[in-house]
Amino acid sequence: MNDTPDASPATPNDDSFLGRGGLWVVSQFPLGGAALLASMAGPALPDVVRRPGRWVGGVLFVVGGLLALAGLGGLGRQLTPFPKPSPGATLVQSGAYGLARHPVYGGMLTALLGWALLHGRWSGLLSTLVVGLFFDRKASREEAFLAAQFPEYPTYRGRVSKLIPWLY
Repeated sequence: MNDTPDASPATPNDDSFLGRGGLWVVSQFPLGGAALLASMAGPALPDVVRRPGRWVGGVLFVVGGLLALAGLGGLGRQLTPFPKPSPGATLVQSGAYGLARHPVYGGMLTALLGWALLHGRWSGLLSTLVVGLFFDRKASREEAFLAAQFPEYPTYRGRVSKLIPWLY
C-alpha cells in the first residue's frame, strides 16, 4: 500500500460535492455493505484456522469498533464524511489521532477483518482486502487535502501511523 498522497483534478478551493471527495463517500457504503455480506457466504476457511480465528476475530471486531468510535468522537463538530476537511477545522493530533492519522478508516477495517474471521469465510478475507485498498486510497486523497490546509501535517504524518496503530 502506498503512503503518499495522490493527485486529484479538484482544486483546493473546489467546494463542490465532487471537489470535496463526494465519490469516495458514496462508494464506501455499498463497498462496506458488500464486504459484510461476503463474510457470511462462500467457502469456509479450514477448521484449523476458523476455530482460533473466531477468538481473534471477536477481539479485532471489538477493538476496531472502539478505535473507529474514538476517531469519530475525537473530531467532534469537525466531523465530515468528506475527505476534504471543513473550512476553519483544526488538525486533531491527540486521542485516537495520536495512534493513527485515520482511526475511523483503520478501525472500520480492523472491525471488518474481525467480522470476516468470526464468520470464517475466504470471501470475507478477500473483501476485507478490497476495503483496505479502498480506505488506503481514500486516506491518501484526504492527506493531500490535509497537507494543503495544515502546514504542520507533514510532521504529524511522519510521526503517526496511517491506518493501524503501530503497524501501518
